Amino acid sequence: MEVGSLIKVTLDALKKRLDDNDTLTIQGTDGYLSNVKCTFKKGLEQEVISEFEKTNDLELPSDLKQFYLLSNGMHLFEEEYAGGIRIYPLQKLKKFPPEIFDDLNYLPIGDIDNVGYVLIHKGLAKQPFSNYLYFLDAALLDPPEKLNLNFELWLELIILAQGNIFWDWKYYTAENSYRLR
Repeated sequence: MEVGSLIKVTLDALKKRLDDNDTLTIQGTDGYLSNVKCTFKKGLEQEVISEFEKTNDLELPSDLKQFYLLSNGMHLFEEEYAGGIRIYPLQKLKKFPPEIFDDLNYLPIGDIDNVGYVLIHKGLAKQPFSNYLYFLDAALLDPPEKLNLNFELWLELIILAQGNIFWDWKYYTAENSYRLR
């Protein structure tokens, strides 16, 4: 399988699960059921992506480029009172306000509402088969956490996890889980 090919099959499978209103029912912790909405934008032409990279002196990873060919941003698992997960449209990538990202060699490509930012490491993203994806907590207190994934692997896992922060599951143990409920 080539890098980038997982994007299409993952998005196609998710879209098949959506009803006519672009919603699906997911199960959360403690048996909580929620109806969530997933929306996608029209994909971009390759020329638009290439021009963006040239204008901004930025090389996007091949799997992220494949995503933008299929959808110029998306909003996943949006609930009535919660924002869900956003992957920004290409045009927003260089217009993100927090200056902290310029200093750290990271580029925010999306966010999880009230939780944090999904980042690519600009240097690692240039390398093939690189684990270039990071997560930065919204409080900005800790350095970005390396997820040991690229975008397409993260996308597949976040959809399989129904929008849950799967990389924090390592903290759920029998010892502490019942105390925290």
